[in-house]
Amino acid sequence: MKVAIISGTPRSNGYTSELIKNLSAGLKNAGCEVNTVTLFDKVISGCNNCGVCQKKGNEGKCTIKDDMQPLFQVVDDSELLIIASPIYMWQFTACTKAFLERLHCMYDSLDGKRIALAMTMGDDEYVASYAVSGMLDMCEYYHMTYLSSFAVPYADKDEVNRSLYAEKLKDFVNRITG
Repeated sequence: MKVAIISGTPRSNGYTSELIKNLSAGLKNAGCEVNTVTLFDKVISGCNNCGVCQKKGNEGKCTIKDDMQPLFQVVDDSELLIIASPIYMWQFTACTKAFLERLHCMYDSLDGKRIALAMTMGDDEYVASYAVSGMLDMCEYYHMTYLSSFAVPYADKDEVNRSLYAEKLKDFVNRITG
């Protein structure tokens, strides 16, 4: 299975990066081909709702020329898309939200796309509820298949690497790849 992990963390050595490292290893152990894309070092504007991508002859083509252009193909090629982001102020990071907005031009090709979430946060899991709720709405609108989410509350590297979360991560991988 081809899996794209979309990393929205600004810290290459932070808690979400540690989670992505563990998740990627678990996916590879399950026989998946994993492609991790880091958003924070890219220039990706949010959707400006110009509507060109929805006009006959332009379906699926975004007019904004930035670092998002090659990521449309990454999304298209993946059988499973995992959005991995820390939760800041009850939401995904700004670069993650811009990435998600820009998927609008892919409306027709997202039908049935499988998606899962992996998140870290400095508080209880409830702070991710807005982000998860928004993703559920997005999946309903685009006819995507929401599989599951994995969250590490009160995250630090010790917490991310705790045996409890290692076991939960194995279960998560089994749920989203099975």
